[in-house]
Amino acid sequence: MKNDNIIVKSILCDKENRDVLESFGIFEGVRLQILYRNSANMILKIGKTKLVISKKIAENILAISENESNRAYFS
Repeated sequence: MKNDNIIVKSILCDKENRDVLESFGIFEGVRLQILYRNSANMILKIGKTKLVISKKIAENILAISENESNRAYFS
């Protein structure tokens, strides 16, 4: 799942955690790139910014691949 381009479809969490994700530029409709993913965390690229997030936080993001529109990520 390295270097996959994805689109955020929904953020499935409470307001406090949603605010944290939004403060890093993760909104519904945003395109992200997964640079690296393992069992504990992942590195995302949003524009020119690289962001390391934990798997627990990533599980609140519902996203689909740009190339495979029916493939869900994170949740």
